[in-house]
Amino acid sequence: FPSSTFNALKGHRESAVLNTQILINKRANASLNFSKIAEGGTEELPGAELMLVKGNVGSRESMDLENLSQEQIVEQWTSGKNPKELVLEYGLSQYTVFTMVEKQAPDGYRTAENIMFRISDRGIIEKYLYGRWQQINETTIQMIDQKATGNLTVTKGVSGDKKPGDETEFTFTLKKNGQTC
Repeated sequence: FPSSTFNALKGHRESAVLNTQILINKRANASLNFSKIAEGGTEELPGAELMLVKGNVGSRESMDLENLSQEQIVEQWTSGKNPKELVLEYGLSQYTVFTMVEKQAPDGYRTAENIMFRISDRGIIEKYLYGRWQQINETTIQMIDQKATGNLTVTKGVSGDKKPGDETEFTFTLKKNGQTC
């Protein structure tokens, strides 16, 4: 078709402008590392059962991992000596949301809160922190576990022929799953 037209009445050429906008959904990949460390530590914390889920699964208290579809589960792994590297696909919508979930903490640690992050269609990574999305400039999503701590209170009682102040020896044994710790 012509790129310009001639106006016979005015005797000059007028430019015809054609504005066409084509939207293409294109997929791209981002390589991210998923790290698991202990609070105050720098080394990887082995033994955590982790998973990456596509979408927002909510908080630890409200999530239902048993009813996730296979399409939602991106990867499941146990943390080791090195961070887990995953290549994630994004770009089919403005944002692709993911949630890093700790299903089971290593012995002696508390289970961490879920980490929700998203990748924009331009490859920008944002983490959901303090009620809003914040851009991060690193390619490592790091989950931190706190040591499990608690208090044990023991009360000594006297019964029978013993008098208060008599020497009595108590022995306590800590066991987990029937095994002495």
